[in-house]
Amino acid sequence: ELAQTLKTAQEAGIVAGLSALKSSIDAIGALLDEMQTRIADLSEMTTVDVDNCQEFIQKTRDLRQVVDKLEIIVDDRRWPLPKYREMLFIY
Repeated sequence: ELAQTLKTAQEAGIVAGLSALKSSIDAIGALLDEMQTRIADLSEMTTVDVDNCQEFIQKTRDLRQVVDKLEIIVDDRRWPLPKYREMLFIY
C-alpha cells in the first residue's frame, strides 16, 4: 500500500511527503529482510539441547526484537496476529 501511494503521489506530481513514504517503505523492507535472516538462523538449529539452549534463546530474542519493531509500524489491520502488547494488556 505504501508503494502504491508513493507511485500515485509521484504520478500526480506531489512532492511533499515523498521522502517520508520512501523511508517508511525502506524501513519495512529492511526489517522484513532482517526477519527472514533471523528465521533462517533459527531454522539452522536442528536440535535444541542443554549445550546450545542459550544460543537458541538469544536467536529467539534477536528475532523478537525485529518483529517488535515491525509490530509498531505495521497497521493493525494488516497485522494478522495479536500484537505482543495486545496479548499482555487486552487478552
